[in-house]
Amino acid sequence: MGRYRGILRFALPGSGARPTTAVPLIALLGRRLSDQEVTDLEETLAERARARGCDSLAEIDLVIAITLLTDELPTTRDIDRVRDAVGRRGLTVQRRVPQPT
Repeated sequence: MGRYRGILRFALPGSGARPTTAVPLIALLGRRLSDQEVTDLEETLAERARARGCDSLAEIDLVIAITLLTDELPTTRDIDRVRDAVGRRGLTVQRRVPQPT
């Protein structure tokens, strides 16, 4: 089992063949924002808010900006990272969905 650590091996179902196709597990993971991408999003979102004369953003604005950048739905971790970065700029993020307590 040790030699298969970190690699998923598979064969077509019902083919009776041994698993010969290897797929690195890292390829199955979702994309995460880099620190630079978080900074870039923070700057962009802050500029947009200030251009509208606002000191807050809707959470959906963060989600849309991340989705446009990554072409995937963002993880809650990435949303939190961008929210924290925007908060350090003095802007608040209005949550639309109630958070569990």
